[in-house]
Amino acid sequence: MHMYSSWRKRDADGVAGDGINGSDCFVNCMAATTLPVEWQKTSVDWHWSAEQPHVGNIVSTLVLQKAVFASLPRTQRGTPIVLGGDPKGENFVYTNGNSVIIRSITNPASADVYTEHSTAVVVAKYSPSRFYIASADQSGKVRIWDTVNKEHILKAEYQPIVGVIKDLAWSNDSQRIVIVGEGRERFGHVFMADTGTSVGEISGHGRPINSCDFKSSRPFRIATGSEDNCVGIFEGPPFKFKMTKQDHAKYVQCVRYSPNGELLASGGFDGKLFLYDAKTSELVGQIGDPAHKGGIYGLCWSPDSKQLLTASGDKTCRIWDVATKQSVAEFVMGDSVDDQQVSCLWQGEHLLTVSLSGFITYLNVNDPRENERISGQGHGNQVNDLTVTASGKVISCGIDDSLRGIDPSSNNYDPGLHTPLGSQPRGVAAVLADAGAGDAGITVVAACVDQVAVVRGGRKIASLPIDYEGLSVAIGPIESGDVVVGGQDNKVHIYSLSKDGTILTPKKELEHLGAVVDLHFSPDGQFLATADSYRKVMVYRLPDYSLAHKSDWGFHTAKVNCVAWSPNSARVASGSLDTSIMIWSMDKPSKHYEIKNAHAMSQIVKVAWIDDVTLVSVGQDSNTKLWNIPADLICGTLHSVDQYLNIKLTDISVTDPEKYPHMILIVAAAALYQSKDKGKEAVSTMMYQFMGLEKLMEYLARLLEPFFRLFRWLTFFRDPSIGNKNVDPSKLEINVRNPGGKCLLTTIDKSSSVAEMKKELAPRLCPPAGDPETIRVIFAGKELPDQLTLEECDFGPKTVIHVVFGKGAGKPADHTEVSPKLLPEILATSLAEPPSIRGEDEVSVGDVSSEKLDPVQSEEEVNSSSVSSDVQVEKRRVNTFFVLCSWRACAGKLRVRCDVCKEGAITVLREPESWQDVLIRGRVHGICENSECNPGQSQEQVVEFFFKCAEHGDADVVPLPLVRDNTRDVPCLACTSVENPVLVFSCALGHVVCLECFVMYCSTRLNDRQFVVRDDGYSVGCPVGCGNSWLDRPQYFKLLGKELYSRYQTFAAEDFVLRSGGVLCPQPGCGMGILLPEGCGDFRRIVCDREGGCGYVFCRDCLSGYHIGPCLSSASSATAAATTGAGDAHRSTQSSFGIAADRVGAATWDADAKTVRLLSKPCPSCRVATERDGGCMHMTCRCGYNWCWVCQTEWTRDCMASHWFL
Repeated sequence: MHMYSSWRKRDADGVAGDGINGSDCFVNCMAATTLPVEWQKTSVDWHWSAEQPHVGNIVSTLVLQKAVFASLPRTQRGTPIVLGGDPKGENFVYTNGNSVIIRSITNPASADVYTEHSTAVVVAKYSPSRFYIASADQSGKVRIWDTVNKEHILKAEYQPIVGVIKDLAWSNDSQRIVIVGEGRERFGHVFMADTGTSVGEISGHGRPINSCDFKSSRPFRIATGSEDNCVGIFEGPPFKFKMTKQDHAKYVQCVRYSPNGELLASGGFDGKLFLYDAKTSELVGQIGDPAHKGGIYGLCWSPDSKQLLTASGDKTCRIWDVATKQSVAEFVMGDSVDDQQVSCLWQGEHLLTVSLSGFITYLNVNDPRENERISGQGHGNQVNDLTVTASGKVISCGIDDSLRGIDPSSNNYDPGLHTPLGSQPRGVAAVLADAGAGDAGITVVAACVDQVAVVRGGRKIASLPIDYEGLSVAIGPIESGDVVVGGQDNKVHIYSLSKDGTILTPKKELEHLGAVVDLHFSPDGQFLATADSYRKVMVYRLPDYSLAHKSDWGFHTAKVNCVAWSPNSARVASGSLDTSIMIWSMDKPSKHYEIKNAHAMSQIVKVAWIDDVTLVSVGQDSNTKLWNIPADLICGTLHSVDQYLNIKLTDISVTDPEKYPHMILIVAAAALYQSKDKGKEAVSTMMYQFMGLEKLMEYLARLLEPFFRLFRWLTFFRDPSIGNKNVDPSKLEINVRNPGGKCLLTTIDKSSSVAEMKKELAPRLCPPAGDPETIRVIFAGKELPDQLTLEECDFGPKTVIHVVFGKGAGKPADHTEVSPKLLPEILATSLAEPPSIRGEDEVSVGDVSSEKLDPVQSEEEVNSSSVSSDVQVEKRRVNTFFVLCSWRACAGKLRVRCDVCKEGAITVLREPESWQDVLIRGRVHGICENSECNPGQSQEQVVEFFFKCAEHGDADVVPLPLVRDNTRDVPCLACTSVENPVLVFSCALGHVVCLECFVMYCSTRLNDRQFVVRDDGYSVGCPVGCGNSWLDRPQYFKLLGKELYSRYQTFAAEDFVLRSGGVLCPQPGCGMGILLPEGCGDFRRIVCDREGGCGYVFCRDCLSGYHIGPCLSSASSATAAATTGAGDAHRSTQSSFGIAADRVGAATWDADAKTVRLLSKPCPSCRVATERDGGCMHMTCRCGYNWCWVCQTEWTRDCMASHWFL
């Protein structure tokens, strides 16, 4: 909602002062033709952008980002926000969505935006040294980044808690950080800023913590304010709980130590303000009785520690004298809900507050001024679109089903332009049809969800019902009378509007491949530009609406949200969901250039041209940016590019030599620099005098960058290894899913490291990555570190990995030095690759090189052994997961993907510990790295687990949880042999049978009709007769084969019918099940259905042909035996599947003697006995060694894919 900036000054009597008004600023950004004076003077950040490489005309354009107009803070009713201040008092910082915004206090128009968080940021604060800012988000991540460089280089990233972080504070030496919030395991944490090492615990609170602060002087203290109505005091380092103060009656929302370190102030939702002695934590007194009538959302000390500023939900701010505990000044901020004050900041001489509406107000005690605000009644809900008429009036439409008008000259809403429409308008366009008629001559057309409405003079004069949902509208030249509407039905609907505006006549329809979300006529009235959700920008030529050119303007990688024409109708700008802005040329339709990542981590919502070279863009991040896009500077023809990247250009010229005279010198110098001409020295002297050789060569390097990209792409597509079936066994074929959504197939040596793979992939990605350090490789649920080799990653043929861009790539989450094999590697990636590249399994199923200790080694043997860590022990592959594939049990691989977008670029927040975590949806969450997954919202999503067959590569196969790898060498219950794999029944002792005996056992029981109909299906239990041992999944019986499984289904249906009181048709070849209606009593005459059965009429009691009179006794007894149903009880196992009594004790999974010895296992590194009491198989010893409980070797990716848990 906050897509503009607004500043107000307010004096001690509550009168607002002047400043830039939010609505005025928005209009100037998106629709006006001139900029405020203060905007025209702003100039920051130069960016170069080059044309897409192609053979032919080559153009390079210098793109200048002139200014950034940051958004207001994002607020939520009942929730305070935190303003951070620069220690020097020059800047302040706040958050909005995924952005951290730094603004100058003296010049609020000067702003900088940090956009590297993947989820919504909650709080950001300067370090006391001023060199760093720590920002924390909703997922529990803390990013520490520098403030010196404009790139804001990341210093460290930590995740102290899993949950929302509400506040953070730096220690006075900038070495420690405390964070508090709503963590799942804890509500706060203290750690070192450089290493992330813990330096204390924040405990003692029973509910989430809202606020925290560091005492600035010794003895060091930490204060916290919690929703349990308490103020917590911690002393250290290391910081430990000392006491709680229970003076508040409601939530404590803010705690702050005074700058001199003598006092602590706390404010809560009860409106009370308390002072405590900072050293002893004793209560000094209460300020006010209470301080505010509403809850206190924020408080801040004056630099001299003599006064306090408080912001309250009672719509007032107050300044308090600490010595007298009396109010010095009161600021009445308004009388509406939006005037509630949710934060405040005292920076030197400046006092800032933030209201619920997001407005930032400067409080000025000594300089009262008059207020300038748009008066009148605005929209009651969200505004969908707005337009500006030729007379300067602003017309807006909202979801309150109305149009409203603003007169910028008088700064008022015009009641004469308020028009109810009766349905929700999605787009609006206006034209001044009669200049002499004033407002009555303004014709407005609104595209609504069920109509196209025409409004003139504030009155709806025409309405055309439509059977599609209108999304956008534009009015053509007055002489044409055309009105075009973009619809959700993938069409552009063209209507003819009568001169009096009362009749709309359908004229023509233009087909699109996606919903038409925006459209505009060119200023010269010759063209119509449209944008659709299928990534296309189309241009039509008037008056016949034929295509203006044959070029495909479809280079966006996601939905196009908006288009805009330059005033000279020469260029079109488009903004997209892919965060980029494209500039298209009408003179040269085959070329375009792109402003990549124009609004980082945010889609482009609207673009508009101020003049022929100045573009305005607004993003979903609520920030407004100005771009200087001059005309083409240098044009030339690409002659050739050889294998050594030598490029030859011909016909090089400067497009505007009068405007850019120095470019002539650059072109001449570039030509002479490659020759042996004697004039080279003279020209070089001129270059030095004009711009310097370094700047010249930098420009030439950037100019030729597109050719380097083109050559790298050509080299990639000529890679002879691609498509070659005889691939070197020392190499791997890997499918790389890049950020553009496409898959690249590459071949790379197995011994290569992840860092080397990044360097090879960087030029091939789409878009290409200039710096391999910015590439992040996501595989198996986590990011791969640079030092890991591909062989250690357990990559199989045509493995799919996901590549995303971001800072801090290739490092562990906590930035500590970790051995590659000790990283908790998880799962494999998703199956969303195109069918054309889906080949073998994503992960190799070969043997894994890992150490294996004897699982049955006795305690005496362990204590007496002195085997060093480098001794090679027997290698054995353990595969706990089995799946049903091709009617048999195959080794399975556990996979993970995002439950929303079905992409594998997701990192799990915790490891699964049981089958319930895998089989029950929503128990495990992760961070999805896909930018299109719920854009603008939190990226934490539900993790979806699924299985693949490791032998055949089949996807989404059914798991068999009871089939396990016989790691304990338990003998089969029937044949006594030690087989692998085995089926472990779910009884208390866990009796074990090999799969061959399981098939025999089930076949015998099935043929004897000894299966039992249960609520969860037709099943059989443990052969010993144990209780609660039924097989609860029918897929186990598919191991019997197709013929027996078909018989199993038939018997299951028959037994269900018999147990439900029904009968089976006795006619040979029929056997149809017949369920009798309720209340049939002793009715004996049964008729088999003629459509599904045979139509046979028989007696219900004796199953013979229907007869009158009693049934024969022999028939009745036979019938009774048949109708009792099979398996009334779990009968004896001795009928045809014999089991000796002495085998029962040995063939158990959990009670085996070997298992008892395995309850304690030695760490493979330090040999210390370790006992596992639950959770997954990933063990972390106190010596720091990460090992597998099953393999008793280092924890590897194969352990994770094969036996993550048991």
